[in-house]
Amino acid sequence: ADELIEPQITTTYAANPGKFNIDDFIVKNGIKVSNIEDYQGGKRYVLDHCCFDPSHNGKDAAIFVASNGALGYKCFHDSCADKGWQQLRELYEPQVFRGKNTALRVPLAKKDPVEIAPKKENSRPRWLKLSDIRPIEINDANIVKSGIDRLDEEMVGFALGEVTVWSGINGSGKSILLNQLSINAIDYGWRVAMWSGEMTDSRMLNWLVTQAAGKKYTHATKWKNWFTVQEGVAQRVIEWTSDKLFIYNNEYGDNAEQLFIEIQNQVLKNNISVVVLDNLMILDILTIDGNDIYAKQASIMKMLSKMAKKLNIHIHIVCHPRKSSGLIRKADISGTQNLTDLADNCILIHRVSRDFDKGAREFFGSVVASELSVYGNVLEVVKNRFFGSIDLLIGLYYECESRRFLNQLDENRHYGWEAIEYNQDKTTPQDNPFAGIGQNKYGLPY
Repeated sequence: ADELIEPQITTTYAANPGKFNIDDFIVKNGIKVSNIEDYQGGKRYVLDHCCFDPSHNGKDAAIFVASNGALGYKCFHDSCADKGWQQLRELYEPQVFRGKNTALRVPLAKKDPVEIAPKKENSRPRWLKLSDIRPIEINDANIVKSGIDRLDEEMVGFALGEVTVWSGINGSGKSILLNQLSINAIDYGWRVAMWSGEMTDSRMLNWLVTQAAGKKYTHATKWKNWFTVQEGVAQRVIEWTSDKLFIYNNEYGDNAEQLFIEIQNQVLKNNISVVVLDNLMILDILTIDGNDIYAKQASIMKMLSKMAKKLNIHIHIVCHPRKSSGLIRKADISGTQNLTDLADNCILIHRVSRDFDKGAREFFGSVVASELSVYGNVLEVVKNRFFGSIDLLIGLYYECESRRFLNQLDENRHYGWEAIEYNQDKTTPQDNPFAGIGQNKYGLPY
């Protein structure tokens, strides 16, 4: 890992290096350092984890002090490629460079925020009697079913006007599950907007088409666990989702304020009811109010909660846990307790493994752990504000061929795209999505 870390050192703020004490900065901001090493005439502070995404741990991130006193920061994960010393300093001291020449800062595009709803005269009194209050109604008009049977039985589904936080260690299946929830929402008649800071749009296309197609329409390739979709099916899936599913183009950046403006515009323009954000730790939050990263993340959650209520949408957001193995708990979700306090639902996703089995036996007991061991993944509801459902464990089977989570091993869900007739005239031998070797126009290898 040492060879992978190359310092992103800037001399922008090193004119008077003696005035800045890097050790004081590290201690003051609680940055955990696992090792200090000599590096090219200077120092390298190897961090316990990346300051922007705690799931990037080990030797993934470091602070550098060059021989001339210049300062640098580097995390070798692709999602942190744009994070250098200036971004690190601003993360903990947002006002530090205000009014200074900050050539590295990418300006936020100037757009007028969307007026979510015109203010109305408040005809209700400041103090309300019960007769002044409109009761909550639970019906198909304000509940988005998940398609996960037990979850829908216990929680009814996901209510409009709420925020759900999802968390799980790397590889637990968070992105796959959120894709599946999105496809299910579309099938139930809702429209969905998705942003992923982790996956390219081509990969999202591949996964979504495979999940919507199902095992019946996929076949194996020479690569283990890589399956392709039968001819004509991809075209029908894409046509089915054309006015129902919208994926944010990451070429427009990941600034949180800008993204939220775009989401509001999209919700109002295309009648979106479900928004998926994957994940909080990759969002650029430098321009968000807050004295440190935790205060900024809390501000993000407040903004999302307000947005969900005013736009009457459901927002799913992924928040990574602090630790990368074992049985994670609600308290392990990265950030302050505000993240889960502000959420309406909080659900952990576990991948059944030796680590999980060990932790489950210690936490849930051997009987429950044995019952869960037959599944590929387990959902754990640790917060549900409306119904109070907590400590709810839901086992799911994972089907490799379709990238689907199943309620039962023999489940074979059919989606609306199957009602669309395949029109072979829409493709030519050159652009047929499943003709020949290589990558077709849908980004699906064959």
